[in-house]
Amino acid sequence: LAATGEKLAAEYGCLRCHTVDGTPHLGPSWKGLYGSTIPLEGGGTVVADDAYLTESMMDPPAKLHLGYPPLMPTFLGRLSGPEAAAIVEYIRSLRSTP
Repeated sequence: LAATGEKLAAEYGCLRCHTVDGTPHLGPSWKGLYGSTIPLEGGGTVVADDAYLTESMMDPPAKLHLGYPPLMPTFLGRLSGPEAAAIVEYIRSLRSTP
């Protein structure tokens, strides 16, 4: 599933703004993102879990990651549920190992 997510992330252009090696870019790097605590614009935090990552794809301005401009387009109606799940699984595969 992670391999499918990697392919979809490339096809949908996600990797134009998100890196997978920790390098800063237009959007947060996906390396180590899954399971981390994300500081939000306006205060508060959220854990980067399946629900947050899916919401971020479908409604990007709902919970903006502090320090990143609101550039991400919505993928609501563009990504199917299984496609979104595959991309989340790819992001999960890039989490930091203890």
